[in-house]
Amino acid sequence: MTPTRPPRRFGSAALLLGGLAVFTGAHLFAYLLRFEFDVPPWYWPAFVLRTLPFVAAIKLAAFYLCGVQRILSAYVGISDLFRILRATVVGSAALAAGNWLLLRPLQAPRTVLILDGLLTFLAVAGAFATIRALRERRHRGGHASAEPVFIVGAGDAGDMLLRELQRSAGVKVIGFLDDEPSKRGRVLRGVAVLGGVDRAGELAEARDVRRAFVAIPSASGPALRRVVNTLLEAGLAIKVLPPQGKLSLTTGFIPQLRDVAVEDLLRRDPVALDMAGLAGLLGGKVVLVTGAAGSIGSELCRQVLSFKPSRLVAVDCAETPLHTLALELRTRAAPETLAFELADVTRRERVDALIASVKPQVVFHAAALKHVPLLEEHPREAVRVNLGGTRNVAEAASAAGVEAFVLISTDKAVNPTSVMGSTKRLAELLLGHLSRGGTSTRFVSVRFGNVLGSNGSVLPVFREQLARGGPLTVTHPDMRRYFMTIPEAVQLVLQAALLGASGDVLVLDMGEPVKIVDLAEDLIRLSGLVPGVDVKVEFTGMRPGEKLFEELRLTGEDILPTPHAKIFRLRAGGELPVTEAELRSLEVSSADGLPSSEVAAGVRRLVPSPGSPPAPAAS
Repeated sequence: MTPTRPPRRFGSAALLLGGLAVFTGAHLFAYLLRFEFDVPPWYWPAFVLRTLPFVAAIKLAAFYLCGVQRILSAYVGISDLFRILRATVVGSAALAAGNWLLLRPLQAPRTVLILDGLLTFLAVAGAFATIRALRERRHRGGHASAEPVFIVGAGDAGDMLLRELQRSAGVKVIGFLDDEPSKRGRVLRGVAVLGGVDRAGELAEARDVRRAFVAIPSASGPALRRVVNTLLEAGLAIKVLPPQGKLSLTTGFIPQLRDVAVEDLLRRDPVALDMAGLAGLLGGKVVLVTGAAGSIGSELCRQVLSFKPSRLVAVDCAETPLHTLALELRTRAAPETLAFELADVTRRERVDALIASVKPQVVFHAAALKHVPLLEEHPREAVRVNLGGTRNVAEAASAAGVEAFVLISTDKAVNPTSVMGSTKRLAELLLGHLSRGGTSTRFVSVRFGNVLGSNGSVLPVFREQLARGGPLTVTHPDMRRYFMTIPEAVQLVLQAALLGASGDVLVLDMGEPVKIVDLAEDLIRLSGLVPGVDVKVEFTGMRPGEKLFEELRLTGEDILPTPHAKIFRLRAGGELPVTEAELRSLEVSSADGLPSSEVAAGVRRLVPSPGSPPAPAAS
């Protein structure tokens, strides 16, 4: 016969009887304390026993009205204790009033009422806390084989993670690691702060711990790198919580624990966006993105969609990536708000017809060729796409009355030593000329450095090399680059689009530059391997067009602040050195079948490398 659950009224009756026992017991014990356990005999029948039903009824009503019966004892918290305190105060106040108005002949001493309130609160709160403690103790005790772990960070995030872990099976938190001296030796929910992260190896060996959960969402990239490297050297497997801005407080912390990625070690402060301003720029507008299937272009599409444009037009000449993007975006927005155009920005007639047809109000031009060594060998293609493609889209946008045109530029356009960087600098100069041509379109260029994980960038290459067992190849031990994540770069591009005046070149705050060899070694460590032992790092020598260090502004350019702390405006020190006629001449010469060496010489003539004389003029 299937057992039946006890009826709900049984639990309610038990709660009622338990409450009555606590209330009457507290009142009787208050008398004992008041008279130092020598209550005069006449008090018991006359003053105590005759008033007990009145006292119990008042307290029962107060606790019911304050909702104490709704508290789940197994999960009682601080807010619940305040609810119990409120009920106690209400009950004591009601007793005092009744004592004065209704029980004049049988008034209890005021000290008894005060002691009664204190004892009632302590008894009820203690009962709830005891039930919770017993449940948690029983729950933890039922997992003798639970894995011992450390939590790194005894702050708010560590506290919340601990609470979840103490209710879960399979894990037992042995202690906290925290570098804050004032926390060492303290206890949080019964778990001690054992010491700083620098003691991880010693403590792990003593307590047989092999895993650590890092709960420091506010940590900067350098601080997190130090913590992670110390834990890895101690032989600990690591999982981390996401940084602030990505950490959800509405879902559990345990599901958000994840393996450490190199991106975590470059953690930067969240970008503050002018949501209202961006909604005005993009909301209800037709937005066109070129190079939409690339790393930056696809993220631009995702983030633009969040501002509810009336239509998003994604343009790219790469068929398969554009198809993949279409499959993704059609799960995010209604089909009628999306358009996917297979088009090459270097075909002027196609670009003119497309922009005249879709009538965009905002254009983000991300279409470009970007690989430095490859474009040293194909300068004609660099000119054709990076300069000629930009001209086609920009002039078509101006003719169609587009409100804003944003060029995605690069730090390689600063004092460029490569064809790629030079052609992007020429594209910036082109927008400067167009902005002074009486157009109503606002032309803005935005410069930033490398983005982690973009197609063909160093991190995916390192991961492929690591999957093959190495070695990881770095061109030079002193090679440094600015890095940011793709979402952060795009957030700042959107904000720059809002802030920039026509003709502006804006630069993003890229933080501190990172040595490429450090990035390679971090990736090896995060894979549980030892750099130079399990996987080697080899230096292959600098490639054509590369620089050891990328700059963010040209010689003679001044950096001016904008209303956004991470976006700066560049002001040139003099007139733009390249004329519109020279730009057109370069584009024509690159299309006339000249040898690549002559096209490259033409590029260097217009944008000479820093510290070197300009290339001689063609005869």
